[in-house]
Amino acid sequence: MHKLCKLGAILGLLFNSSAYANSELCYPLVHGENGLGSTNAMYLPNLYTGGANWYSTIHVTNAGYQPVNVKLEFFNFDGSAYFPYDTRPNGQFSSENSPINLNSGGAILRPNQTGLIVIHDNALDHAKGMIGKVSWQADSCLDKAIVVNVRTVYSSGHGYDQGLVFLNGGNPF
Repeated sequence: MHKLCKLGAILGLLFNSSAYANSELCYPLVHGENGLGSTNAMYLPNLYTGGANWYSTIHVTNAGYQPVNVKLEFFNFDGSAYFPYDTRPNGQFSSENSPINLNSGGAILRPNQTGLIVIHDNALDHAKGMIGKVSWQADSCLDKAIVVNVRTVYSSGHGYDQGLVFLNGGNPF
């Protein structure tokens, strides 16, 4: 009977090891749950938004089970920071819940919510374009949280569309 109890305890540890599996994904965060949370980031493909006809869209969906804060940062190809001035938020993103306003901590997306940003800056030279980075932070220990897709469109009589680009192959990261 004693050996059976030991075997049960060992099997219990093996099958409940998922509680320990996420420990390497947790980081000390000031507002984290029990002082721990998660974060991750990916770079976006080239974005073009200049002139009257170029614009880019970025869709972000929280595919996780906890709320996350989402931030979008943009850079010129030379690495300098770029702050788009003509952004059109939609879905769960708004001027009050903006992923671009980095001073606010980013936008909050609850599970199964999607936010969309359209960037249509006439001041940006579309021949130079820009790159971006999307990041998320959660007050829980998560290994995956958001799904992101990007599209750059040239809309004129001829039309051009780079197609829908799914970050991380369309899988949450």
